[in-house]
Amino acid sequence: MLKAKIQFYHYTPAGLILEHISRDVRSQDELLPSVLLGSLQLILFFLGTIILCSALNYFLILPALLLVAFVLTLKGYYMKTAQELLKLETVTRAPVFGHLSDSLKGLLLLRAHNMEDGFVEDLYGYV
Repeated sequence: MLKAKIQFYHYTPAGLILEHISRDVRSQDELLPSVLLGSLQLILFFLGTIILCSALNYFLILPALLLVAFVLTLKGYYMKTAQELLKLETVTRAPVFGHLSDSLKGLLLLRAHNMEDGFVEDLYGYV
């Protein structure tokens, strides 16, 4: 965002920019530590299971490798779907942030003309 050209800010709605920044901050603060810990635990459990099974029954190495290939293929499908869902979430949230940003910019005008209720109703319409 810091290295973006001025044209980016001119053509991109403020709600979309705010939504991207808030989503990035939320994911770093709330989701990243728990996801990282969970992923690390799953990887270690999975590796421990494969090592234990291969040490006890060496003929289980081939099915374990097939299972790894299946999981990696499934991960590819999941990542594509997750990216599409994030795009959909961004498009859905952008009007809400845009309306909120516009309301905050014109807050003095809204209060001067007693139009707060109308803008609150519009905001609920986006939700």
